[in-house]
Amino acid sequence: MGVERNLNEADKNHRKRHFSDPDVCKYYLCGVSPYSLFTNTKSDLGPYDKVFDDECKAAYEATSQEEKDRLGYEYECMVLLERLVSQCDQKVRRHTERVRQEHAEELRGIGNALQQSEYERVGECDEAIKRAEGGADVEGSAMSLALAGRVDESIALLGRCEQWRREITQLESKALHAARELKGGKSMLVCEVSGNYMNSTDNGDRLKCHFEGKQYQGWKLIREKLKLLRQERPPPPGGSSSGSKADRAYRSDDRGRDRDDDRRRDDRRDDDRSRGGRDRDRDRDRDDDRRRRDDYSRGSERRRSRSRSRDRRRR
Repeated sequence: MGVERNLNEADKNHRKRHFSDPDVCKYYLCGVSPYSLFTNTKSDLGPYDKVFDDECKAAYEATSQEEKDRLGYEYECMVLLERLVSQCDQKVRRHTERVRQEHAEELRGIGNALQQSEYERVGECDEAIKRAEGGADVEGSAMSLALAGRVDESIALLGRCEQWRREITQLESKALHAARELKGGKSMLVCEVSGNYMNSTDNGDRLKCHFEGKQYQGWKLIREKLKLLRQERPPPPGGSSSGSKADRAYRSDDRGRDRDDDRRRDDRRDDDRSRGGRDRDRDRDRDDDRRRRDDYSRGSERRRSRSRSRDRRRR
């Protein structure tokens, strides 16, 4: 079957592969094949029977853009990457929601992590701060004391407010630490590129392994390639090469298009000025013709008048 259906086994073994052969991975020709990026990882796309041939890739890259547009490999690559990125984004949202719920449960566990006396102390400090920072109508507030001339007491009360805040912060930190200890001391994060979980307790080496790993680098490459293809807008297989070329030029240089629009507007203004000038010239010519006809008519009338006067004198 295919391009080798009429070849014997010996010829098939010695035949040079072409990038259009059905067993060649077309996504690899376009610069990125998800099937080659995630092998033996959680993002592995499964078995794949196509060949990642560097010679075919080099031959394809040397092909004209019109031929690439006609083949439509870039369009098919863009469609695949769109689907994969959409699935990965769904995974990011799903994992982020799960982490949010876990954090909510962690916060609810703070109340159970403190002793009753400590929990009551947080409430007491909070009420004391609200009373001390109340308005002038609140008895015993810093403002009411200052208005009554007891400035030193007002300043001292504001200082105690800072002490109460520090006490609340210490108790909340203790509660949060205790709640996390009950969960193993870990808090989960989500990588927005790959959708995988990361641990808040990961050290620099573990984070480095994540960002240099197959999954992060693979998804980063896919997202960058998809962004580029979206900008180029390749046509589907069999699409018009010339139309695609014009379309690429149109989208890849908006500023050039704006400059062309400006030039066209300037040309139209110049044409308008030119037509206005021609119209004014025609108006002047008509006025000159009208004046010449009037002058000629007046001159003819004067000549006829002089002729009639001479005739009367002769008589």
